[in-house]
Amino acid sequence: MSIALESEVNWLQSLSAADRARFFASLSHGLTVAVRVLCHSDADAKEALEAVRQLNEAHHRVAGYLTHIQGGSEDTAWLRAVTSYAITPELPAVRQQAHQAWQHARALIEGGSAA
Repeated sequence: MSIALESEVNWLQSLSAADRARFFASLSHGLTVAVRVLCHSDADAKEALEAVRQLNEAHHRVAGYLTHIQGGSEDTAWLRAVTSYAITPELPAVRQQAHQAWQHARALIEGGSAA
């Protein structure tokens, strides 16, 4: 599963601020679910901690961006950085979970099945 950074940034820019907020809220929820999945994986403690750290950093940026949208101070110039951090984690297991969360959130916005 691969997600192209520039096409995702372009897609986000095409949305209204309200739809971007809905997307990032859904993505935020999805990232918390991903943390649960990785906490219960078979990875050793050190790798699991790094996985949680990577997801936490992505979630921090997503939640921060959402705060700016909701507060009326959105700067879409930050979309590329937030998107990059959210979809390009270093660890493959983290990347897989992040991509699933991203695709689920996108499907909700596009009105398709999120399952």
